Amino acid sequence: MQGNALYYFHEAARLGSMRLASDKIGVAVSSISRQIAQLERDMG
Repeated sequence: MQGNALYYFHEAARLGSMRLASDKIGVAVSSISRQIAQLERDMG
């Protein structure tokens, strides 16, 4: 599990939107989506 994935998840949840999180963090929405999907797989 990567720290970025947790951070991306936290920001998306806090802001209520992957789009808003991507704007704040400065990465593509697809990157956030991929990281969160990997986090879900890692956590089971």
